[in-house]
Parts: sequence; structure tokens; C-alpha cells
Amino acid sequence: MDREEEIRQELITENENLKNEIEALKSFFLALNEKKAQMIRERGERSGIMKRKRSVSEEKKTKISK
Repeated sequence: MDREEEIRQELITENENLKNEIEALKSFFLALNEKKAQMIRERGERSGIMKRKRSVSEEKKTKISK
């Protein structure tokens, strides 16, 4: 193999490695975004539970004060 072909093969290999790294990063960030969305949903659900608890306790307070 001459030097030009050797360099060409190195560039092809490096290009493939970079493509693989990009795909790995895409997968990582997709998983990270899904985890973030899940945490936001869970926080929203907990927030909804806390709001319901708060409104029930406020209703009890207004009934007691009446």
C-alpha cells in the first residue's frame, strides 16, 4: 500500500469511529432527555398530590372555622 492509500484508510477508519461516537452520544442524550421528562412527570404528579392534600386540608379548616 502506498502512503496515499494508507492515509485514506486512516481517514476512513477515523470517520467510522467518529460516526460511532456520534451515535453513542445521541443515544446518551436521548436517554438523558427521557429520564428528565420522567422526573418532570413524577414531580408534577407529586405536586398534584400535594395540591390535593393542601386543598383538602384547607377545606377542613374552612369547615372548622364556619
